[in-house]
Amino acid sequence: MILHVGYLWLAVRLILLGVSMLQDAMTTAAALHMLTLGTMGTMTLAVMTRAILGHTGRDLHAGPGTMAIFTFVTVAMALRVAYAFAPTVDLIWASAGF
Repeated sequence: MILHVGYLWLAVRLILLGVSMLQDAMTTAAALHMLTLGTMGTMTLAVMTRAILGHTGRDLHAGPGTMAIFTFVTVAMALRVAYAFAPTVDLIWASAGF
């Protein structure tokens, strides 16, 4: 399921990159953050946790800690997207905190 979220961030990134080229409402840097943190970060975490569980012989079931890191990276990315549209210091600090 978390890989699908990574692919979602890729689609959002491409849409927002197009928006950044047409309007000043979105910066290209924010679209780049979506590629790096959103897509690559989420997919890397998903593959790492899958490999760790599989290679250690455990059930391929995400526990509470794993779900927490997936939630944190998704919330951080959502806050970063929100910062691109409404740049306030609180949003960027909250994103960095997650």
